[in-house]
Amino acid sequence: HGGAEVLAVAESPGPEEVLRGRPLVGRSGTEWQLGLAVIRKQRPDIDLTNVIECKPPGQPSGAWSRMNKKLDQINKKRSNQGLEPWLHPATCCRPRLLDLASKYKNIITLGRVATHALTNKNRSIHAVRGGPMRVTADWEITQDESAPHRLMPTVHPAYGLRAPAWRP
Repeated sequence: HGGAEVLAVAESPGPEEVLRGRPLVGRSGTEWQLGLAVIRKQRPDIDLTNVIECKPPGQPSGAWSRMNKKLDQINKKRSNQGLEPWLHPATCCRPRLLDLASKYKNIITLGRVATHALTNKNRSIHAVRGGPMRVTADWEITQDESAPHRLMPTVHPAYGLRAPAWRP
């Protein structure tokens, strides 16, 4: 959206998002909009993207985990055959994500996968949420206040649907 100064990054599109051609629609999108309303923002105020632009195969619930397990199985077989491993979709999409994110000073990551995709730190969202991180142009976490990006890790709106106590 023209004029948006914040980018929110989610994991991957679900079936509803694929049908509508935009991120965070359906139940998660409604939860997202409720969260935005609390801070007096609307969807056009914050640009949205996903770590990967394609929907992981299979049923939506647990699709990311199943995709990882299947890719691990395939790569184990390929390794045993002396073949190069297949790259993870997040690895393939990372240059696109970093290029887009580099245009924003303020970034919200919605969940562990999105935070990991930008910082390359694979830590629980509960361990990193709650305050902004400063991130360098090389996407390294720093204490330097002059770093070009502020990243705010938080839970994904769908988490609030599964664990209503986390909605506030």
